[in-house]
Amino acid sequence: MKKLLMLLLVLTASGFSQYHDQGWGLGFGLNSVRYTGDVVGEDLNFGGNLYVQRDLSQNSGFRFRLDYNHFTGNSIKTTTEHFNISLGYIFRFFLEDNIKPYIGTGFSMMYAKKDVPSIKYNKSNFGEISADIFFGAYFDWLPENWMLKGEFSNHTISTDAFDGVSAMGGGGLFGGGLDSYIQFEAGVIYFWDRTVKEKAPEALPAGLSDANEEAKQKNIEAKLKTIDAKLDKVLSEIEKIK
Repeated sequence: MKKLLMLLLVLTASGFSQYHDQGWGLGFGLNSVRYTGDVVGEDLNFGGNLYVQRDLSQNSGFRFRLDYNHFTGNSIKTTTEHFNISLGYIFRFFLEDNIKPYIGTGFSMMYAKKDVPSIKYNKSNFGEISADIFFGAYFDWLPENWMLKGEFSNHTISTDAFDGVSAMGGGGLFGGGLDSYIQFEAGVIYFWDRTVKEKAPEALPAGLSDANEEAKQKNIEAKLKTIDAKLDKVLSEIEKIK
């Protein structure tokens, strides 16, 4: 635990990339999701997301988000139509000017319609809650105020009914009999009303700093000698006139 805390402190303090202290963002993207509970999910299931993000400082912020996902099972033929409302906390690291990784956690409330034809099970449910963890990165490769974003997340659900099948195992992050799913996403985010934080100037290494100061001093001395010589010449001309 101590090593993890030290790593977070180093990552937080190691960069001074330009970003904003405060601001709002509007983002959207495409999801690829997969069951990871009782049912082995199909590899290709898709959805989409739309969210509003509020940055409170250079490193931290919150987001309110809506997702729609379509799940299909492979080991058992089951489908879930899924709508999700979530609130998450984001913590960003600054390692390089154009790539800004982040981690986060939050919770979701969902509506899910489940269908398992083999057992004639068809049911809709609202109010299941999930515990969410996620990590990703912003890629500052677009015009001003726009960024690309990629993210991976894991969601552990409060029941064993999300995929329409109840069985031992699964459990996501917390074990037991809970359902869970994973999600990959790619999208863009647009920021507005930003308070820009300028990049901090980088200090020169000690040797270069000393050499730079020495060069400045020599330059000043040379200029003083030139001024002194010109002054002597002017005084000499004045003496001749007298």
